[in-house]
Amino acid sequence: MADVDALLGTIEAIDGRVIAGWACMRRPDGSERPAILEVRADDVLVFRFVAGAVREDVRARGACGILRTGFRLDHGFPVGTKIALHSAETGAPLGTARYVAPSRPPRIGLIAPARDEAPYLLEWLAYHRTRGIARFFIADNGGADATSDLLRRLDRAGIVTRYDYLGRSYFQTAFYAETVARPEVRETCDLLAALDCDEFLVPTNGRPIPETLGELCADGAVSALALNWANYGSAGRAEHDSGRLVIEQYDRRAVELNPLNNHIKSVFRPERFRGFGVNVHAIDMDYGLYRAASGAAAEWDVAYAARGITRVPDWTNLRVNHYSTKSRSAFVRRKLQGPAADRATSEALRQHADYFALHDTNDVQDPVDPAVIAETRAEIARIEALIAEA
Repeated sequence: MADVDALLGTIEAIDGRVIAGWACMRRPDGSERPAILEVRADDVLVFRFVAGAVREDVRARGACGILRTGFRLDHGFPVGTKIALHSAETGAPLGTARYVAPSRPPRIGLIAPARDEAPYLLEWLAYHRTRGIARFFIADNGGADATSDLLRRLDRAGIVTRYDYLGRSYFQTAFYAETVARPEVRETCDLLAALDCDEFLVPTNGRPIPETLGELCADGAVSALALNWANYGSAGRAEHDSGRLVIEQYDRRAVELNPLNNHIKSVFRPERFRGFGVNVHAIDMDYGLYRAASGAAAEWDVAYAARGITRVPDWTNLRVNHYSTKSRSAFVRRKLQGPAADRATSEALRQHADYFALHDTNDVQDPVDPAVIAETRAEIARIEALIAEA
């Protein structure tokens, strides 16, 4: 098969009024030329044009060697319309299809259980607050540390809504169902993400999380999103450094196709939630579509479970960074704070060791942006000031 010219570029904006970005074609010999593009709305061809506007910034950063690569189409599309750009010559797609989002980004809430999370909880809250998420509904399951006291102060300061689940075991599915049904949750959130406190929603497309979620859920037929794990290990650390953030010191993860990353966590419309019938990763819903982070249909690996594990990871727009092990000492300390009956059995200790070995994946160095780390630190300081006054 003869070599064909490759399509380069990116879609930088899609909303109800404009489609904009840049593109060019690169020949097999490395030279470049203008691209002829097609716009398809809900798979129907609506425009064909040449990307010919001057984009000095694209050439200056070495993305494309020619000057005329930009495009901007001023045309309105209804919310939820799927927009795809392709080369009119080769049919190659320019990135993934996008959906026209509402002008107002969705209000997002996180629901999570918390037990023995005092050393890490402020970081988890601060990180997500800096990423555009403001509502947190937390099950206080106590533990051996100061988690309950911290959650009470956070609740008084208006940073979280705390629900008392002290002394309860195997409560997670009940907590989710009870919380999603609460009026204060449904009335203040358009979308909910069910996470644990060692899981961080991370945009992989450089855009704000609410904007991306608004776009992925712009189609009213979408009821839930399946966001895959990126499993992070101990980075070879035996001891946890309490002076550094989790997202700062654990900077090595599994390769993308590691089966651990096939696990997902869900973002969903609360009014369509019917429970977690299979596991706490994937919801049951009254109706609608379950989509992956790319906007394509979620493809479940039914050999393992009806839902909750995908055939391959999809990190196209968003993923869930999962820091389940942290350092070896932090992992052991946390497990030794579990129920006494669990701590006492050699079988339980063996299972903990097996879990650590399985999840201590450090194949790829993939650090969080230093700017995000700095913003998280600053937000932690703001939260500490707020709860000191509460």
